[in-house]
Amino acid sequence: MNVNKLMICLFFLSIAFFLTRCKEKTDPMDVEIIKTDVLPVSLFVEDQNNQIPSDDGTLLFENRTHAPILDRNESQLTWGDFRSVGGTINVQGSDEGTTISLSMNGLIPNGLYTVWNVTFKSPGFSLEEDNLIGVGVMGSKDGSESFFRADENGNGTFTGSVESGALSMMGQIEKYPFKDEVEWHVVGSYHMDDQTHGPDLGPDGTVVEQFAFIFLKEL
Repeated sequence: MNVNKLMICLFFLSIAFFLTRCKEKTDPMDVEIIKTDVLPVSLFVEDQNNQIPSDDGTLLFENRTHAPILDRNESQLTWGDFRSVGGTINVQGSDEGTTISLSMNGLIPNGLYTVWNVTFKSPGFSLEEDNLIGVGVMGSKDGSESFFRADENGNGTFTGSVESGALSMMGQIEKYPFKDEVEWHVVGSYHMDDQTHGPDLGPDGTVVEQFAFIFLKEL
């Protein structure tokens, strides 16, 4: 190989190496987010007078049909029982997409739960404005990957993925909702009828949203 051809080959090899290094720095998604600030959801529960629960001893009803919120022994839950939920979420972003892992405590003992994606348009969740734009099960859109059961002590774990595109009930979701959605909630719903309902939440009066982890887009 003469000198000119060698120089040309080296030039193109250096360009290829540079582009490869740039791609390594800019393309892959490798993110881990851990949150412990779980929020007990109070929007869907009420007392016997259809008011927001006032203290830990208040007996709870869900607010769609005013059905009593019962545990697996059919005892009515109090606000103290309901709001005792705690836990951690681990969100992983990779080239393949987004996965989450939940480690929860303070759940309804032996309770059946489903996990949901909920998204909001700008400026995010508001009691005054209807900014809700997306609701759907975590994982496969048929709901077959969206559920877990708490143990007898109220502890539970769940691992699932975000499937980008159309959500199972309404709207769309981005591949990386923790950074691309204006506001993304990971919500856990307790099923009093001890049944999941595929891509849907279930009939009114049989399910209530208990906890949420909230992610806000950085501006």
